[in-house]
Amino acid sequence: MLVEGGEWTADELAERAGAPYATVTKEVRRLERAGVLTTTVVGRTKFLAADLTDPAVRALAAPWH
Repeated sequence: MLVEGGEWTADELAERAGAPYATVTKEVRRLERAGVLTTTVVGRTKFLAADLTDPAVRALAAPWH
């Protein structure tokens, strides 16, 4: 989902994944610490996106052939 591009909120990720919000936010924090997510805060909303400058993330985002 994240490597598809665009920015997502934790609420949107939880809804799309069908996962509990608490689980999603726990994993988001883990991915932020790993440096594979970028965050942008607008007001009280945090937008998340894959860090496509990270080689591992780029590999995940590459099309399968």
